[in-house]
Amino acid sequence: MKSIDSIKKVLYGKNLAYMEFFKIPEPRWGKQKGLDRLEYQYFENPFSILYDILLKKMLGTSEHAKRRFMKLPRINRRIPYSLEPYGGSMWFCLTKKHVDYILEYLKDKPALLDFFKRTLVPDKLLFQTIIMNSP
Repeated sequence: MKSIDSIKKVLYGKNLAYMEFFKIPEPRWGKQKGLDRLEYQYFENPFSILYDILLKKMLGTSEHAKRRFMKLPRINRRIPYSLEPYGGSMWFCLTKKHVDYILEYLKDKPALLDFFKRTLVPDKLLFQTIIMNSP
């Protein structure tokens, strides 16, 4: 683990960005290779907290994470604007230029943000997809 000061020393005055990325489908993301994150919409299950509490009381265990989301097929499974899907780690470091580009892109293309709102772990897809489809 690095200290904040050591991270600042590496980044200060440099025009560097760090981001893991790979094209979807990706074998490291399991049987569906990440495609399920695009082909389905995920909604929080309103009963998951109650279910979790009951399981803890009755069995002393919790299955909360498995029951937290309901998965429904999307009608339109394609990412808007004919973008190629990319994924990667949610841990990344971008320059101001990249952040400004992403914000401007989402302002100009709100359908992309709407598409990713119901995606499982969208921060592992949205930013990589925008950056890797950029000029």
